[in-house]
Amino acid sequence: MPTLDELSRIARNLNIAIPLIAVIVVFAFCLINIDKLILLKGILAGLFKGFSSKARKTHIASRIRGHAMKSIKSLNAERSGLLPNDLKIEWVKDEDKDTFIRNNQVVIRMRQSANPHENFVNAMMGFVSSGLLSKERTYFDKKVMQAADISIVKRLILEASKESLSFFNDKILTPLFESDDDLFEYLEDIATLDGNGMFVNILLNEFMKAGQKAYPAFTDPGLIAESKEFLYYLRTIARNEHSSHDELNFNREYFKTAVVLTANDETYKKKGIKPYTSIISKLINNGIESIYVFGLGRKIEVAETVVREIEKKDIRIIECKKNFYSHKKLDFTGRVRGICIEIRAKKI
Repeated sequence: MPTLDELSRIARNLNIAIPLIAVIVVFAFCLINIDKLILLKGILAGLFKGFSSKARKTHIASRIRGHAMKSIKSLNAERSGLLPNDLKIEWVKDEDKDTFIRNNQVVIRMRQSANPHENFVNAMMGFVSSGLLSKERTYFDKKVMQAADISIVKRLILEASKESLSFFNDKILTPLFESDDDLFEYLEDIATLDGNGMFVNILLNEFMKAGQKAYPAFTDPGLIAESKEFLYYLRTIARNEHSSHDELNFNREYFKTAVVLTANDETYKKKGIKPYTSIISKLINNGIESIYVFGLGRKIEVAETVVREIEKKDIRIIECKKNFYSHKKLDFTGRVRGICIEIRAKKI
Protein backbone atom coordinates (compact mmCIF):
# COMPACT_ATOMS: atom_id res chain seq x y z
CA MET A 1 0.00 0.00 0.00
CA PRO A 2 1.30 3.55 -0.76
CA THR A 3 2.57 5.69 2.14
CA LEU A 4 0.89 8.96 3.12
CA ASP A 5 3.68 10.97 1.45
CA GLU A 6 3.22 9.01 -1.78
CA LEU A 7 -0.54 9.61 -1.69
CA SER A 8 0.06 13.34 -1.18
CA ARG A 9 2.44 13.51 -4.14
CA ILE A 10 0.02 11.64 -6.40
CA ALA A 11 -2.84 13.88 -5.30
CA ARG A 12 -0.87 17.06 -6.03
CA ASN A 13 0.22 15.81 -9.46
CA LEU A 14 -3.32 14.89 -10.44
CA ASN A 15 -4.99 17.78 -8.61
CA ILE A 16 -7.21 15.31 -6.74
CA ALA A 17 -8.12 15.35 -3.06
CA ILE A 18 -6.16 12.91 -0.87
CA PRO A 19 -9.34 11.21 0.50
CA LEU A 20 -10.43 10.36 -3.04
CA ILE A 21 -6.98 8.93 -3.86
CA ALA A 22 -7.17 6.86 -0.65
CA VAL A 23 -10.59 5.51 -1.60
CA ILE A 24 -9.32 4.53 -5.06
CA VAL A 25 -6.29 2.76 -3.56
CA VAL A 26 -8.42 0.85 -1.05
CA PHE A 27 -10.89 -0.11 -3.79
CA ALA A 28 -8.06 -1.37 -6.01
CA PHE A 29 -6.60 -3.33 -3.09
CA CYS A 30 -9.96 -4.97 -2.48
CA LEU A 31 -10.32 -5.95 -6.14
CA ILE A 32 -6.86 -7.53 -6.18
CA ASN A 33 -7.32 -9.28 -2.84
CA ILE A 34 -10.92 -10.46 -2.93
CA ASP A 35 -9.79 -13.87 -1.68
CA LYS A 36 -8.35 -12.29 1.49
CA LEU A 37 -11.56 -10.34 2.12
CA ILE A 38 -13.66 -13.48 1.75
CA LEU A 39 -11.35 -15.35 4.14
CA LEU A 40 -11.74 -12.45 6.61
CA LYS A 41 -15.51 -12.77 6.26
CA GLY A 42 -15.18 -16.45 7.12
CA ILE A 43 -13.10 -15.66 10.22
CA LEU A 44 -15.66 -13.13 11.44
CA ALA A 45 -18.52 -15.55 10.85
CA GLY A 46 -16.55 -18.17 12.75
CA LEU A 47 -16.77 -16.05 15.89
CA PHE A 48 -20.51 -16.73 15.96
CA LYS A 49 -20.64 -20.28 14.55
CA GLY A 50 -21.46 -21.70 17.97
CA PHE A 51 -24.58 -19.55 18.22
CA SER A 52 -26.00 -19.63 14.69
CA SER A 53 -26.25 -22.31 11.99
CA LYS A 54 -26.22 -19.53 9.37
CA ALA A 55 -22.95 -18.17 10.76
CA ARG A 56 -21.49 -21.68 10.77
CA LYS A 57 -22.44 -22.23 7.11
CA THR A 58 -21.08 -18.79 6.15
CA HIS A 59 -17.84 -19.60 7.99
CA ILE A 60 -17.36 -22.89 6.10
CA ALA A 61 -18.44 -21.57 2.69
CA SER A 62 -16.27 -18.45 2.93
CA ARG A 63 -13.18 -20.45 3.91
CA ILE A 64 -13.69 -22.81 0.99
CA ARG A 65 -14.30 -19.97 -1.46
CA GLY A 66 -11.41 -17.81 -0.23
CA HIS A 67 -8.85 -20.62 -0.23
CA ALA A 68 -10.01 -21.79 -3.66
CA MET A 69 -9.69 -18.32 -5.19
CA LYS A 70 -6.21 -17.94 -3.69
CA SER A 71 -5.15 -21.29 -5.13
CA ILE A 72 -6.52 -20.48 -8.59
CA LYS A 73 -4.27 -17.42 -8.65
CA SER A 74 -1.24 -19.59 -7.96
CA LEU A 75 -2.11 -21.89 -10.87
CA ASN A 76 -2.45 -18.95 -13.25
CA ALA A 77 -5.48 -20.88 -14.54
CA GLU A 78 -8.05 -18.10 -14.23
CA ARG A 79 -5.91 -15.55 -16.14
CA SER A 80 -5.42 -18.01 -18.98
CA GLY A 81 -9.15 -18.81 -19.15
CA LEU A 82 -8.82 -22.44 -18.08
CA LEU A 83 -10.99 -21.98 -14.98
CA PRO A 84 -13.62 -19.49 -13.82
CA ASN A 85 -12.38 -16.96 -11.28
CA ASP A 86 -14.87 -17.67 -8.50
CA LEU A 87 -17.20 -20.19 -6.88
CA LYS A 88 -20.21 -20.06 -4.62
CA ILE A 89 -21.40 -22.66 -2.12
CA GLU A 90 -25.12 -23.21 -1.63
CA TRP A 91 -25.99 -25.68 1.14
CA VAL A 92 -28.82 -28.02 0.16
CA LYS A 93 -30.23 -31.47 0.88
CA ASP A 94 -28.91 -34.52 -0.98
CA GLU A 95 -31.63 -34.54 -3.61
CA ASP A 96 -30.94 -30.91 -4.54
CA LYS A 97 -27.22 -31.33 -5.27
CA ASP A 98 -26.06 -29.77 -8.54
CA THR A 99 -23.22 -27.72 -10.05
CA PHE A 100 -23.42 -25.13 -12.81
CA ILE A 101 -21.72 -21.98 -14.10
CA ARG A 102 -23.32 -18.54 -13.84
CA ASN A 103 -21.56 -15.26 -14.72
CA ASN A 104 -18.11 -16.94 -14.71
CA GLN A 105 -18.81 -18.30 -11.23
CA VAL A 106 -19.23 -22.00 -10.48
CA VAL A 107 -22.26 -22.49 -8.24
CA ILE A 108 -21.92 -25.64 -6.15
CA ARG A 109 -25.06 -26.91 -4.49
CA MET A 110 -23.85 -29.45 -1.93
CA ARG A 111 -24.73 -31.11 1.35
CA GLN A 112 -22.90 -29.83 4.42
CA SER A 113 -20.78 -32.43 6.20
CA ALA A 114 -19.54 -32.42 9.79
CA ASN A 115 -16.12 -33.26 8.31
CA PRO A 116 -14.47 -30.02 7.07
CA HIS A 117 -12.14 -31.97 4.76
CA GLU A 118 -15.10 -33.63 3.06
CA ASN A 119 -16.67 -30.21 2.51
CA PHE A 120 -13.49 -28.81 0.95
CA VAL A 121 -12.73 -31.82 -1.26
CA ASN A 122 -16.31 -32.13 -2.53
CA ALA A 123 -16.37 -28.41 -3.31
CA MET A 124 -13.07 -28.59 -5.23
CA MET A 125 -14.22 -31.68 -7.16
CA GLY A 126 -17.45 -29.91 -8.16
CA PHE A 127 -15.65 -26.69 -9.01
CA VAL A 128 -12.99 -28.27 -11.24
CA SER A 129 -15.17 -30.91 -12.96
CA SER A 130 -17.62 -28.17 -14.01
CA GLY A 131 -15.24 -25.24 -14.45
CA LEU A 132 -12.07 -26.64 -16.04
CA LEU A 133 -12.33 -26.12 -19.82
CA SER A 134 -16.10 -25.91 -19.37
CA LYS A 135 -16.88 -25.30 -23.06
CA GLU A 136 -14.06 -27.36 -24.54
CA ARG A 137 -13.94 -30.52 -22.40
CA THR A 138 -16.60 -32.35 -24.41
CA TYR A 139 -14.13 -32.68 -27.33
CA PHE A 140 -11.57 -34.72 -25.39
CA ASP A 141 -11.28 -38.25 -24.06
CA LYS A 142 -13.34 -38.54 -20.86
CA LYS A 143 -10.65 -40.38 -18.92
CA VAL A 144 -7.98 -37.86 -19.92
CA MET A 145 -10.22 -35.05 -18.68
CA GLN A 146 -11.03 -36.95 -15.50
CA ALA A 147 -7.31 -37.37 -14.85
CA ALA A 148 -6.80 -33.64 -15.54
CA ASP A 149 -9.61 -32.77 -13.10
CA ILE A 150 -8.14 -34.93 -10.35
CA SER A 151 -4.67 -33.48 -10.92
CA ILE A 152 -5.94 -29.89 -10.65
CA VAL A 153 -8.00 -30.72 -7.55
CA LYS A 154 -4.91 -32.20 -5.90
CA ARG A 155 -2.90 -29.06 -6.68
CA LEU A 156 -5.66 -26.86 -5.21
CA ILE A 157 -5.75 -28.99 -2.07
CA LEU A 158 -1.96 -28.87 -1.65
CA GLU A 159 -2.03 -25.10 -2.10
CA ALA A 160 -5.01 -24.33 0.13
CA SER A 161 -5.71 -27.16 2.57
CA LYS A 162 -2.99 -29.83 2.91
CA GLU A 163 -4.90 -31.32 5.85
CA SER A 164 -7.59 -32.41 3.36
CA LEU A 165 -5.16 -34.48 1.29
CA SER A 166 -5.62 -37.67 3.34
CA PHE A 167 -9.40 -37.53 2.86
CA PHE A 168 -8.90 -36.91 -0.86
CA ASN A 169 -6.50 -39.86 -1.20
CA ASP A 170 -8.61 -42.27 0.86
CA LYS A 171 -12.08 -41.38 -0.37
CA ILE A 172 -11.46 -40.26 -3.97
CA LEU A 173 -8.17 -41.57 -5.37
CA THR A 174 -7.95 -45.06 -3.84
CA PRO A 175 -11.41 -46.22 -5.02
CA LEU A 176 -10.65 -44.89 -8.52
CA PHE A 177 -7.29 -46.65 -8.67
CA GLU A 178 -8.86 -49.92 -7.60
CA SER A 179 -11.45 -49.81 -10.36
CA ASP A 180 -9.65 -48.17 -13.30
CA ASP A 181 -6.07 -48.98 -14.39
CA ASP A 182 -6.26 -46.72 -17.45
CA LEU A 183 -7.09 -43.71 -15.29
CA PHE A 184 -4.07 -44.43 -13.09
CA GLU A 185 -1.79 -44.42 -16.17
CA TYR A 186 -3.20 -41.08 -17.32
CA LEU A 187 -2.65 -39.63 -13.85
CA GLU A 188 0.97 -40.80 -13.94
CA ASP A 189 1.45 -39.20 -17.36
CA ILE A 190 -0.03 -35.90 -16.17
CA ALA A 191 2.10 -35.99 -12.99
CA THR A 192 5.17 -36.31 -15.25
CA LEU A 193 4.03 -33.33 -17.33
CA ASP A 194 3.25 -31.30 -14.20
CA GLY A 195 6.77 -31.80 -12.88
CA ASN A 196 8.13 -30.45 -16.16
CA GLY A 197 5.90 -27.38 -16.50
CA MET A 198 3.88 -28.91 -19.35
CA PHE A 199 0.54 -29.79 -17.76
CA VAL A 200 -1.10 -26.38 -17.30
CA ASN A 201 1.25 -24.37 -19.54
CA ILE A 202 0.97 -26.66 -22.59
CA LEU A 203 -1.49 -29.56 -22.32
CA LEU A 204 -4.46 -27.67 -20.89
CA ASN A 205 -3.60 -24.49 -22.78
CA GLU A 206 -3.51 -26.34 -26.12
CA PHE A 207 -6.65 -28.32 -25.23
CA MET A 208 -8.43 -25.00 -24.77
CA LYS A 209 -7.23 -23.70 -28.16
CA ALA A 210 -8.15 -26.93 -29.96
CA GLY A 211 -11.58 -27.02 -28.34
CA GLN A 212 -12.21 -23.43 -29.38
CA LYS A 213 -11.42 -24.40 -32.98
CA ALA A 214 -14.02 -27.20 -32.82
CA TYR A 215 -16.70 -25.26 -30.90
CA PRO A 216 -19.72 -25.34 -31.28
CA ALA A 217 -19.73 -28.71 -33.10
CA PHE A 218 -21.29 -31.56 -31.11
CA THR A 219 -18.18 -33.74 -31.17
CA ASP A 220 -15.16 -34.64 -33.30
CA PRO A 221 -13.66 -38.16 -33.07
CA GLY A 222 -10.55 -36.89 -34.86
CA LEU A 223 -9.90 -34.33 -32.12
CA ILE A 224 -10.40 -36.94 -29.39
CA ALA A 225 -7.79 -39.20 -31.02
CA GLU A 226 -5.44 -36.31 -31.77
CA SER A 227 -5.58 -35.05 -28.18
CA LYS A 228 -4.53 -38.47 -26.83
CA GLU A 229 -1.60 -38.47 -29.27
CA PHE A 230 -0.71 -34.98 -28.05
CA LEU A 231 -0.58 -36.20 -24.45
CA TYR A 232 1.79 -39.00 -25.49
CA TYR A 233 3.96 -36.52 -27.44
CA LEU A 234 4.38 -34.29 -24.37
CA ARG A 235 5.09 -37.29 -22.15
CA THR A 236 7.92 -38.35 -24.48
CA ILE A 237 9.55 -34.93 -24.14
CA ALA A 238 9.02 -34.76 -20.37
CA ARG A 239 10.70 -38.15 -19.96
CA ASN A 240 13.55 -37.11 -22.27
CA GLU A 241 12.75 -39.99 -24.63
CA HIS A 242 13.01 -37.91 -27.82
CA SER A 243 16.11 -38.26 -30.01
CA SER A 244 15.95 -35.24 -32.35
CA HIS A 245 14.45 -31.76 -32.85
CA ASP A 246 11.93 -33.27 -35.27
CA GLU A 247 10.37 -35.21 -32.40
CA LEU A 248 9.73 -31.93 -30.56
CA ASN A 249 7.13 -30.93 -33.16
CA PHE A 250 3.46 -31.89 -33.27
CA ASN A 251 1.82 -30.56 -36.43
CA ARG A 252 -1.70 -31.90 -36.92
CA GLU A 253 -5.11 -30.47 -37.79
CA TYR A 254 -5.94 -29.11 -34.33
CA PHE A 255 -2.57 -29.08 -32.56
CA LYS A 256 0.22 -27.16 -34.26
CA THR A 257 2.75 -27.10 -31.47
CA ALA A 258 6.50 -27.36 -30.86
CA VAL A 259 8.83 -27.33 -27.88
CA VAL A 260 12.28 -25.70 -27.93
CA LEU A 261 14.71 -26.70 -25.15
CA THR A 262 17.60 -24.33 -24.41
CA ALA A 263 19.47 -27.05 -22.51
CA ASN A 264 22.48 -27.80 -24.70
CA ASP A 265 25.55 -26.05 -23.25
CA GLU A 266 27.76 -27.00 -26.19
CA THR A 267 25.39 -25.48 -28.77
CA TYR A 268 25.04 -22.22 -26.85
CA LYS A 269 28.78 -21.83 -26.18
CA LYS A 270 29.72 -22.40 -29.84
CA LYS A 271 26.93 -20.61 -31.69
CA GLY A 272 25.00 -18.51 -29.18
CA ILE A 273 21.23 -18.08 -29.63
CA LYS A 274 21.22 -18.19 -33.44
CA PRO A 275 20.45 -21.94 -33.69
CA TYR A 276 17.40 -21.45 -31.48
CA THR A 277 16.04 -18.43 -33.35
CA SER A 278 16.60 -20.28 -36.65
CA ILE A 279 14.66 -23.29 -35.36
CA ILE A 280 11.76 -21.07 -34.28
CA SER A 281 11.62 -19.31 -37.66
CA LYS A 282 11.63 -22.68 -39.43
CA LEU A 283 8.83 -23.94 -37.20
CA ILE A 284 6.67 -20.95 -38.06
CA ASN A 285 7.45 -21.47 -41.77
CA ASN A 286 6.13 -25.03 -41.40
CA GLY A 287 2.81 -23.88 -39.93
CA ILE A 288 3.49 -24.26 -36.21
CA GLU A 289 1.27 -21.82 -34.29
CA SER A 290 2.40 -22.34 -30.67
CA ILE A 291 6.07 -22.68 -29.71
CA TYR A 292 7.08 -23.26 -26.08
CA VAL A 293 10.63 -22.24 -25.19
CA PHE A 294 12.00 -23.83 -21.99
CA GLY A 295 14.95 -22.85 -19.84
CA LEU A 296 16.09 -24.28 -16.51
CA GLY A 297 18.20 -22.55 -13.87
CA ARG A 298 20.84 -20.38 -15.56
CA LYS A 299 19.25 -21.20 -18.94
CA ILE A 300 16.25 -19.04 -18.01
CA GLU A 301 18.17 -16.01 -19.22
CA VAL A 302 19.05 -17.82 -22.46
CA ALA A 303 15.38 -18.65 -23.10
CA GLU A 304 14.36 -15.04 -22.46
CA THR A 305 17.10 -13.73 -24.76
CA VAL A 306 16.06 -16.12 -27.54
CA VAL A 307 12.44 -15.01 -27.33
CA ARG A 308 13.29 -11.29 -27.21
CA GLU A 309 15.48 -11.65 -30.30
CA ILE A 310 12.97 -13.62 -32.39
CA GLU A 311 10.13 -11.33 -31.31
CA LYS A 312 12.07 -8.32 -32.68
CA LYS A 313 12.88 -10.01 -35.99
CA ASP A 314 9.76 -11.98 -36.92
CA ILE A 315 6.56 -10.01 -37.59
CA ARG A 316 4.53 -13.22 -37.60
CA ILE A 317 4.72 -13.45 -33.80
CA ILE A 318 1.45 -12.36 -32.21
CA GLU A 319 2.42 -12.47 -28.53
CA CYS A 320 4.76 -14.09 -26.00
CA LYS A 321 3.80 -15.22 -22.48
CA LYS A 322 6.18 -16.08 -19.66
CA ASN A 323 5.36 -18.68 -17.02
CA PHE A 324 7.79 -19.65 -14.27
CA TYR A 325 7.50 -23.05 -12.58
CA SER A 326 9.30 -25.50 -10.32
CA HIS A 327 10.91 -28.19 -12.49
CA LYS A 328 11.17 -31.70 -11.06
CA LYS A 329 14.45 -33.41 -11.99
CA LEU A 330 14.16 -36.79 -13.72
CA ASP A 331 16.59 -38.38 -11.23
CA PHE A 332 14.35 -37.22 -8.33
CA THR A 333 17.25 -35.31 -6.73
CA GLY A 334 15.24 -32.14 -6.28
CA ARG A 335 13.74 -29.23 -8.16
CA VAL A 336 15.08 -26.26 -10.11
CA ARG A 337 13.40 -23.04 -11.18
CA GLY A 338 12.29 -23.11 -14.80
CA ILE A 339 10.62 -20.90 -17.39
CA CYS A 340 8.17 -21.78 -20.15
CA ILE A 341 7.65 -19.00 -22.70
CA GLU A 342 4.73 -19.44 -25.08
CA ILE A 343 5.18 -17.90 -28.52
CA ARG A 344 1.99 -17.53 -30.55
CA ALA A 345 2.57 -17.03 -34.27
CA LYS A 346 0.78 -17.06 -37.61
CA LYS A 347 1.81 -17.53 -41.21
CA ILE A 348 1.61 -14.43 -43.38
